[in-house]
Amino acid sequence: MTHVKRTRGQRRERLMLDATALLEEYAEHVWLERHEVRTLAICRMGAKPVKNDGDEAYEVVDEVAI
Repeated sequence: MTHVKRTRGQRRERLMLDATALLEEYAEHVWLERHEVRTLAICRMGAKPVKNDGDEAYEVVDEVAI
C-alpha cells in the first residue's frame, strides 16, 4: 500500500493506494543500469534549504536499505 497525504484544504485523513498492479505491470522494466542502489526513500515534496550550505534537500519520510 502507498500512503498519499492530502493537502491544501482537503480533509486531513490518509489516502491509501494499492500499487500492486502497477508494480506487476512494470516488473520487467529496467529503471537503472550500472548503478548500485543502497536505499530507497520516500521524501516530502519541495526541497528545503540546508543550514549554512546554500543547498537544498528533500526531507526523508521513510527509507529502507536494499
